[in-house]
Amino acid sequence: MAPNNCVVGAQDSEVLGITSPKTNGFQSSHFLAVEFDTAYDHDVGDIYGNHVGVNLNGIKSFESQPVAYWFDDDHFNNFSLKSGENKQAWIDYDHVEDRLNVSVAMYRMEKPVQPLISVTKLNLSSVLKEDGYVGFSASTGSQAIEDHHILGWSFSTEVKVKDIIDRDLIEEWELEFWPHRIPYEEIKVATHNFSDDQLVGCGGFWTGLQGSSLQKRS
Repeated sequence: MAPNNCVVGAQDSEVLGITSPKTNGFQSSHFLAVEFDTAYDHDVGDIYGNHVGVNLNGIKSFESQPVAYWFDDDHFNNFSLKSGENKQAWIDYDHVEDRLNVSVAMYRMEKPVQPLISVTKLNLSSVLKEDGYVGFSASTGSQAIEDHHILGWSFSTEVKVKDIIDRDLIEEWELEFWPHRIPYEEIKVATHNFSDDQLVGCGGFWTGLQGSSLQKRS
């Protein structure tokens, strides 16, 4: 979560793609990030090369844990983010209790009985601005190349997103995810052939275009 969708000077190497050496760690950055890290970096205090961390305004996690999930109250199971298998994550914030919970598991598993990370006394109103953006960023450091695929995601301030997927247009494995596939030709038309006039934001490794006049698909 960040105050804008185009961070000036953001780098796609060690600084998450959402900050820069000049802004990293400053309260004026106003961002919250949950990182899924596959590389160990001693300089930023990483606990392990395969971990989940919570970051405020910088690349150093103030809370982190090796990647794992609870499948009951007594059993803890570790797994690798680099296994090539699909994973899922839940990030929940309770503004009444000022609590942020992060849970991870393998694809098709139920939400773990306990969160991997639970941060208390975290008042995000003192970190984030009133208006902001929710999304994804990626960086792989200077020593690695990785592919990052977001197969589906949802964001809600109250309830879970309902299933309104058009089942005739997607493959079977996509049925559990929020509808996110739009044909290339529709995107091309909606963005006026990817015109720069439709630009709404950019980051270290991405560019966002505004689309309009999409035809309703039946």
